[in-house]
Amino acid sequence: MMHGYALSQARPLPYSHGFLPNEWMVLPIMGIGLLIVVGVVVWFLLSQRHTPAHVELAPLAPVAPQPYAPVSTPVIDPAEEIVRDRFARGEIDSDEYARLVATLRSR
Repeated sequence: MMHGYALSQARPLPYSHGFLPNEWMVLPIMGIGLLIVVGVVVWFLLSQRHTPAHVELAPLAPVAPQPYAPVSTPVIDPAEEIVRDRFARGEIDSDEYARLVATLRSR
């Protein structure tokens, strides 16, 4: 039985000058470094596998400019639009809608 020696009174191990607490910490630090290096190598190899080494693009044929063609929008009669809204709201039935639209288009 050793009297007077506790864990807090143990002597420091040789070669522990403050950078590492002891030599047993070297193995986990080297293991983490090794994992980082292996991860970078695997990432690099996988990223190179999905990119094609040489891609040859076909030349584009010249395209003639298209003449300007304005877009024609149909002219909607405001009265027809009101009849369409009334039909959509259910204020008039389909027979009355057809009669009103026919009357508006005949004038």
